[in-house]
Amino acid sequence: MMLPPLPAINDAIGLLAALGDPERTRSLLDEAKGHIEVANKALADAQAAQLAVDEDRKVRDKEREEIGRAKIALAEERDVHIASVRRDTESIAALAVKLERQTEEIKAKHAAIEAEDHRIRNERSELAEAWKELKAREEKQVSRESELHALIQQWRPILRQLGLEM
Repeated sequence: MMLPPLPAINDAIGLLAALGDPERTRSLLDEAKGHIEVANKALADAQAAQLAVDEDRKVRDKEREEIGRAKIALAEERDVHIASVRRDTESIAALAVKLERQTEEIKAKHAAIEAEDHRIRNERSELAEAWKELKAREEKQVSRESELHALIQQWRPILRQLGLEM
């Protein structure tokens, strides 16, 4: 058999002794009532404090949920924005490639036009030179024809006399 601890035995002995004296019992009961009131007040204070802590916890939990939803919404918005920027960047890059290609095509066409212009200028220069030579030959030819005509005019009387008229 096991014995209770010594302070509990002493308390029990003190309680039995107090029950033997009605005055002492009354004072012990009043003291116990005071302790009960203090304990009840402490319990009520603790419950109120616990209720306040629970309310604060609910408010913090609600704030955490709102912050979590805001973080998720912000992350989704960031992802949408990043995707939009990525699409825009890809579009700009594609446009830059297209413009570069068009620029190269325009440069090639410009070079071809310049080459054709150079060829035409050379051809015109050659034609102008040929025209000058033709003009000079025509003038020479006209001059020869004129000399021939003058010779024919000089020789005509002689040719008539010979019967070789022209």
